[in-house]
Amino acid sequence: MAEQSNPRGQQSRIGEYLEIRGPIDAEKFEAALRRTIAEAQPFQARFGECEGVPWQIADLADDWVFPVLDVSTEGDAMASAKAWMRADLARRLPLSTGPLFSYALFRLGPEHVVWYLSAHHILADGHSGALISLRVAELYSAAATGRDPAPAPYGSLRTLLENERRYRESDACAADQVHWGDRFAEALRPTRLAGTPSGTPDHNLTETGRLSAAETARLRTAARQARTHWSVLLIAATVAYLHKTTGERHVVLTLPVAARPDAELRTVPVMLSNTPPLHVEVRPEESALDLIGKVSREFRRLLRHQRHRGSHSPGHSDCARRKAS
Repeated sequence: MAEQSNPRGQQSRIGEYLEIRGPIDAEKFEAALRRTIAEAQPFQARFGECEGVPWQIADLADDWVFPVLDVSTEGDAMASAKAWMRADLARRLPLSTGPLFSYALFRLGPEHVVWYLSAHHILADGHSGALISLRVAELYSAAATGRDPAPAPYGSLRTLLENERRYRESDACAADQVHWGDRFAEALRPTRLAGTPSGTPDHNLTETGRLSAAETARLRTAARQARTHWSVLLIAATVAYLHKTTGERHVVLTLPVAARPDAELRTVPVMLSNTPPLHVEVRPEESALDLIGKVSREFRRLLRHQRHRGSHSPGHSDCARRKAS
């Protein structure tokens, strides 16, 4: 598996935290979380390999630990909670035994808590995390108000496998293969500011910023004037920046997408996200509006064919049959 080539790396972990304002019953919260994990079959999985063949089994016992930590007396309660979370994200999760997730609840004040959510990326992606969070909120609210919750909303691993089988045998898969084969005849290398990396880093470096309400309004106004979505405007700005900084005429970005084009897949809390390439040729004679339009068209094409896993590898196919040319 990929992480075996970098035993010190932390890229296999994903995580976030949610701030909750208001009274929280920790026992009801834990009960809602445990029921959610019991309902979400993919989250009970563990992985390994036997004689070079990978395996997956969903049989996790309900004895995993859910820490509830009171940091309200610390000088900086949020800093203490974040330090604990960073340390946990640096911890390797046991693939063969599980659990491949980690949760904790921090009390920062009388009505101020932080819920920490993390998982191994082999198990989950951002969409999966949202499915888990929404169900926990639903079950907790039902328990707090004394009503019966709705039935479990999740699809199973069997649902996923059957959907994948149908896709691989479909015209859609063949069309995706043709699209990526025609669009990128050669292997792609994402445009980088620092050239070719010397190796795999031990951890990710991220920088987070916030747009003010005024900046957000200006961004949305500019997007409306360009007749596109604000996210496309940001992608176009990134393309322009990379072109100007590196001098590359052909800019290639890898964009994370959910890779869940149908409603059935959107019910399965599992790792499905994909990072297909977006290729934009920047011409000096084009205006900013021309570039935005080009990025918008390429992005729409990418989304139409986002499920295919061979987009980075010419000649690779996920399909059981190829579309006739």
